[in-house]
Amino acid sequence: MPQASTRLCKPLTRPATIIGVYLGYLVLCFCFCAVLFIWTRSNILAAATFAILYGLGAYATSKDPFYLDIIGIYITRCRTRLSPNPRDAVWNVGGRNLAFWKARSFAP
Repeated sequence: MPQASTRLCKPLTRPATIIGVYLGYLVLCFCFCAVLFIWTRSNILAAATFAILYGLGAYATSKDPFYLDIIGIYITRCRTRLSPNPRDAVWNVGGRNLAFWKARSFAP
């Protein structure tokens, strides 16, 4: 009996994109540009802003398709240091891992 193939198809592991940009980012760009258009009533400004935001998103997607997920994890799980003393009862980055490895971590 032949064994099943265990090869992984890389395109199936990437997030959904439209015109080369992550779908969630594209929705945010459209919403921001719509609000900007309603506020300023300028088609040119809204189109120029969308072009700039789209360019930034396309560049980021070409470097790493999961950049929004990485930013979301960084915001929600990496805490900022409020005190130089790691024993203080404040949010600090990495806790014991920061003191030992001199680096941040997502888990305590």
